[in-house]
Amino acid sequence: MHAHPLAISAVASLAMTGGARADWAIHTVPLAPADGRLVVTFLSSDAGYTGELRFIDPFTLAPSEVIFNNHTTAPGTQVDVASVLQDDALNFQYEVLTGQPAVFSMANGEGLQQFWHEPIDSMAWRFGIEDIRFSISDHDYNDAVFEARIVPVPAPGVLALSVLGGLIAAHRRR
Repeated sequence: MHAHPLAISAVASLAMTGGARADWAIHTVPLAPADGRLVVTFLSSDAGYTGELRFIDPFTLAPSEVIFNNHTTAPGTQVDVASVLQDDALNFQYEVLTGQPAVFSMANGEGLQQFWHEPIDSMAWRFGIEDIRFSISDHDYNDAVFEARIVPVPAPGVLALSVLGGLIAAHRRR
C-alpha cells in the first residue's frame, strides 16, 4: 500500500512540531470563501479509537452521512460532500465509536475545541481531530486528519454558453 503524499505531509508536520502548533486555528469555524462543492480528502489517522466524520448542513444543522471512518478509509480517499454557499460555516461532527464514545461537533463550543484547522490555500484547510475529551486529552489532533476544499462550480449561464460554443464549433467542422 502506498501512502498518499498529503498524508505524509500532515504526519510529518505533526511529528516535527510535537503535536498541535500555536498557529493552527483552534476553536474557530472556517467559512466557505465562494459558492461551490465541499470535497473532503482523508489524509491520515494515528488513533487507537475508531471514529467517523460527518458534515453539519449549514441550513438544517443536521449531520450528513458518514464521510469517512478513521480506521477503514484509505488515505487519499476523496468524498464530494455537499454544495455550499459563500460564507457558509464549514462545521464538522466527529463521533468516537470505541474507547471513550462521544460526539464532538464544531457547531458547539465544547465540541469545537476537539478540532484544529490551518489554511492550505484560499479555498482549502487541513483539519485535525482530538478524539479524547479536551480536558483530559493529549492535544495532538492527529486522531483523524483531513482536507476540506471548496471546488467552484460554474454558474448555469456560463455552463450554457460553454455548451452552446461547443455545439457551434462542432457544426462548423461539418
